[in-house]
Amino acid sequence: MPSQLAAAKTVFISNASDENESDTIKGYDRIYAAIQKLNRFTIVFTPNDADLVLEFGQIDGKYSKSNGDKEVEFRQRLRIIDPHTHILLWSATVPNTGRLTERDTNNEAAINRLANYLQKITTQTSRTAK
Repeated sequence: MPSQLAAAKTVFISNASDENESDTIKGYDRIYAAIQKLNRFTIVFTPNDADLVLEFGQIDGKYSKSNGDKEVEFRQRLRIIDPHTHILLWSATVPNTGRLTERDTNNEAAINRLANYLQKITTQTSRTAK
């Protein structure tokens, strides 16, 4: 794994969602809160002050009907970018499917899975990089 993952202490959170304005703001707030809960990084407000850029986004929305309920399928994506070289260091995507009425709950769960994955790969890397 790239050594930047283990060494990082600061992150800038970037929003790369395809969603409408209110969903984008809600998603960003959830992502920000999930990263704060990790107690792993200090969140900074400019990419130049960050060790890593965490680019989160919700992509590929698809709708279908099943038994009269509207179903939705999205994917939540995390891309980890070196802000100095602009090189993609790592990425992960988690599916997010379910009834449209459960969309907010499912989005939050998917974002939390990505945050937990981020915690896992940055702490595993720090153990193996020594």
